[in-house]
Amino acid sequence: MANLPQVIPMSPQAAQFARYGEIPVGHTTGVPQINIPIYTLSTNWIDIPISISYHASGFRPNDIPSPVGLGWVLNAGGMISRSVEMNPDDNASPYSWLGQNQIKSAADVASLKDGTKTFGTLNFHQQHSWDKWEPFFFTSYIPQFDTRSDRYHYSYLGNSGVARYDVDTKALTSIPYDPIKIEKISNGFVITDTKGIKYEFMQTESTNAPGKGSFVSGWYLTKITCPGKESEPIVFTYQTGTSYYDSYSSFNQSTRIIDTRAAQMMYGYETIGRPEAGSQTSYNAASTLYSSPLVSSITWKNTTITFNYASDRQDQRKDRITSITVSNGENTVKQALFNNNSYFGNSSQNYRLKLSGVLIKGSNATSEGEPYSFNYYGEGAPIPNYENICNYDYWGYYNGTSSYNSFPSDINIDQATGNMFAGANFYHNVPSTNRKPDESSTKICVLKEIIYPTKGKSVFDYELNQVPNAYQFMTNYNWVGGLRLRQRTNYSDPNTIADIKSYVYEGYPTQILKNDLFLYRMEYIDSYYYMINIYWGLYVPINIEYPGYHFTGMPMTSLSGWTGSNVFYNKVKEYNGTAPNTSEGWIEYDYEEENRELNNTCSWNVDEFPPYMFSKYVDCDKGNIREQLKYVTYYNKNGNKVKRIENQYQPFSIPSAHTGVRVFQNAIYPSGPVPNPGGSKSFQDRLDFYGPTSGNTGLKQTEYENFYLNKIYSIDTYGFCDVSLPSSTTEIEYVNGVAALSKTTSYNYDMKDGKPILFTPSLVTTQNSKGETVTQKISFPYSDTYKNSAPYNIMVSKNILSPVIEKSEFNNAHFLRKTVTEYKDWGNGLFAPEFVKLQGNSQSALETRITYYNYDQSGNPLYLSNEADVPTCYLWEYNKSYPIAEVKGANINSIAYTSFEADGTGYWSGVVSSSIQGTGGITGKKYYNRTGFSLSKNGLSASSAYTVTYWSKNGAYSVNGAAGVASRTSNGWTLYEHLVTGQSTITVSGSGAIDELRLHPKNAMMTTYTYDPLVGMTSQTDVANRTTYYEYDSFGR
Repeated sequence: MANLPQVIPMSPQAAQFARYGEIPVGHTTGVPQINIPIYTLSTNWIDIPISISYHASGFRPNDIPSPVGLGWVLNAGGMISRSVEMNPDDNASPYSWLGQNQIKSAADVASLKDGTKTFGTLNFHQQHSWDKWEPFFFTSYIPQFDTRSDRYHYSYLGNSGVARYDVDTKALTSIPYDPIKIEKISNGFVITDTKGIKYEFMQTESTNAPGKGSFVSGWYLTKITCPGKESEPIVFTYQTGTSYYDSYSSFNQSTRIIDTRAAQMMYGYETIGRPEAGSQTSYNAASTLYSSPLVSSITWKNTTITFNYASDRQDQRKDRITSITVSNGENTVKQALFNNNSYFGNSSQNYRLKLSGVLIKGSNATSEGEPYSFNYYGEGAPIPNYENICNYDYWGYYNGTSSYNSFPSDINIDQATGNMFAGANFYHNVPSTNRKPDESSTKICVLKEIIYPTKGKSVFDYELNQVPNAYQFMTNYNWVGGLRLRQRTNYSDPNTIADIKSYVYEGYPTQILKNDLFLYRMEYIDSYYYMINIYWGLYVPINIEYPGYHFTGMPMTSLSGWTGSNVFYNKVKEYNGTAPNTSEGWIEYDYEEENRELNNTCSWNVDEFPPYMFSKYVDCDKGNIREQLKYVTYYNKNGNKVKRIENQYQPFSIPSAHTGVRVFQNAIYPSGPVPNPGGSKSFQDRLDFYGPTSGNTGLKQTEYENFYLNKIYSIDTYGFCDVSLPSSTTEIEYVNGVAALSKTTSYNYDMKDGKPILFTPSLVTTQNSKGETVTQKISFPYSDTYKNSAPYNIMVSKNILSPVIEKSEFNNAHFLRKTVTEYKDWGNGLFAPEFVKLQGNSQSALETRITYYNYDQSGNPLYLSNEADVPTCYLWEYNKSYPIAEVKGANINSIAYTSFEADGTGYWSGVVSSSIQGTGGITGKKYYNRTGFSLSKNGLSASSAYTVTYWSKNGAYSVNGAAGVASRTSNGWTLYEHLVTGQSTITVSGSGAIDELRLHPKNAMMTTYTYDPLVGMTSQTDVANRTTYYEYDSFGR
């Protein structure tokens, strides 16, 4: 029989990550951006923001709160989640499209049906081969053939998208196209961005689904590495979360409506008149076991961010996050404490974890901290139990009903079926329920206000989504499930309004609700022994076909279209004040309308298939469609234009990924014995009726084709890679409502194999209202001038595509300047600039302006120079994260410096770590105190003179016999200076306390620094040894 498509969903925890990709946060959805920053881990090549975000689209009873709380998600890394199509892609079965299975297209299925293609010894064309089609294609849980690739949703550090395998090339492709590289490695994935930064996803999440067994449903981000800095990765570790069962499909109610009165004998000899009609109702539910990991730490060098949890929840999960701690070594820098030990609801059957607030503390754990508090709509209102069957609208948002029926009462069966069942009233008694949206119910448990540490607050006022023509079966009803932001009010204190923003929307539904989303045509084929005169009164087997419909309580396909949202607002007005009467002006945003048309690859007729068999939003996958801002127009309070920004976009048609084939059977075959005057027949005998048990073989084969093979349909499925990029931006300024000044900037992109190599333009042309045209031509490692020479060819092979190598500027075609940054392979995978060259006019040659001589293993520049200044070198410590010294007029081999603060010794040898004292230093916190110390710097030039300075509590020390000159005293410390000549090794020795030990050539200028890691600079000592101190509160301010 035909079965509804079954797709194993991602885990609820993974769904919280994906929700921000599937329902974009912005004007086109009406969902506000609500984010509470916790901490940002900053490196010299990437930032890792840690925050919590809230999604205010409305309360859905089936949503499971994350470890943060209902509606909230922790942003701390990323993951790749998977929705399984048929069987997991990595299933080892020979029937997988990645294995030996060659059933990957509609043409393959057609060949199976007509017998020109077999699978090994299996022939699907021969009569009675229903026993092959059933288990291989139509079994409810595990069809043995895996004919479609899974859908992968990736989300990391603000980037999100969809990827699918092309079943022909076996390549993993981003949908729509993105120049990142996505690769499968061992037990996980790696994504490489256009800077060559690699994101590894190796921590797995497992799912155990009915009939499918255990499989990997997600991969969490475990490591980020930068080219040349692989020894200093950012590492994400995880702990095992509490496994849990989830009823992923809730209860789906369905009824078959069959008109036996219209049945025809397939031989055509007479009509069988059976006046009754019948129905069946089924409830389908299944539980899935999820095992989702929880991020426990993020580490980089000496920085650790720790995530702490408690397993004491009383709702449908066990784990909740209690705190986040940021530390440098053993020192705590910042903490976030979560107040989430309370619940919406009043019993364990309807509890939903609630986040009431977050307390941010600095290094002082006893300080009061900075509290964020959250209040919600309807906090005391009753909310539904988890086990309620139907209490939601068409889109899954709570609508206040409580029914054991899911059939929409708005569906008009007579209208939908063309009055097919006008004489049979049984279906009018099918239990139904209200599935319309309800604003007050949808707002329950939704964030109402944020109270900030300053005592100010933001208050959010929502309303139901509303667009015209949302329903086929209802008129004059425009409400759509989910909320949009109507007004946001900011207060500077509890009672003083600082500003108000109000919003007015225009748009359309991403999919119109139609009858056939819930009610679709299905043929019902039965078999009987029937006595007809042509066989001299004998009972003979016949097949009959009843027209019927399948009525379901859940829509046959997604109602959110390609955008992932229920609505698309292509025009939004943002008023400064209450719209529109008390407004002080407004901004109008116009967006490119979502392209709801099919790519030419989908050449079949959509109307040929009922929705349960085919959905263009699933089988023609467009991935995550991003909003494209077309116009922004600014108006003053008088309604006059002040400014307008116009954006145009260039579409790029990119070959689609063939994601497989969907196979359907548009017929129902009853089970049980065949009615037979001589006694019941077995189910095998019933299937034999699809070819009569008597008569010639050809007739049997014909019957099998008519009643079985011809009821099987197939369509190819695709992932569309087409993408649009900005082609121009025009800025227009108005005076008294009249355009006065304008500027248009156009963008062009480099292409390869019909795809943009980067989303960064290689040609930027700006034309102003004076007729002046300024052009920038930009070259990258892959550009023709560079791609075949080292190191650029190696950079391209590592997907290091985005560094700008060359930029030329023109004014009205007249050459202005050219800048070239020449890169070098410095070893260990580090590609960094060696020369920066400038050409000042068309007649001159390129001149070297900056030279980089070397870098350390962390990619920090150690020694460089420019043409107008003396060479400069740097010392880096604190795990190579901070520069502790800048020296002008010296090279890296002629300097040394330490304040005994960090992990290194600044090129001084002989430092004994146990002699470093923790407090009391002249610059930072630490200093050195030892009896009989000897600190040396070798490798110096004996022909040069060197200056050695230090602070001492015990008088001058010995420095190669050079006399020490005291200059000033501070807090018991005295500054000494020595001038040393004729020495290749300089040694400072003595007994006592010493700090801020500096060595450099006599005429060089050294500036030194100390830091409190992750907080900031604590001191700066200039070339004259004058020190400026910096102090911070417990929050690093």
